[in-house]
Amino acid sequence: MKTFVKPQNLNELLKYIDEQRENYVFIAGGTDVVSAIKKGLEKREHFIDLSCLKSSLSYIKNEKDSIIIGAMTTFNQIQESAVVKEFIPDLIYAAKTIGGYTIQNM
Repeated sequence: MKTFVKPQNLNELLKYIDEQRENYVFIAGGTDVVSAIKKGLEKREHFIDLSCLKSSLSYIKNEKDSIIIGAMTTFNQIQESAVVKEFIPDLIYAAKTIGGYTIQNM
């Protein structure tokens, strides 16, 4: 039986991950995942929708020797980031190749 959960905050997300431990997939919209389920290509049973966590998981940070990009950061945010432009400009090119304008902003 497939289950879908939509945590409202990071604590709920971490609790679910801790309880489930495996066999889950993160979604943020889920268009590709729903298609894969219908085709029988997605075998995992548990789905975690991150859409309510956009404000918590959308960021680009330069911390010491690392650039950290949040899970809900859009491709458009990557393209516009001064940090990315300075340290990993090839990522801007890659972000431009993913989907169209609408997808890049989701």
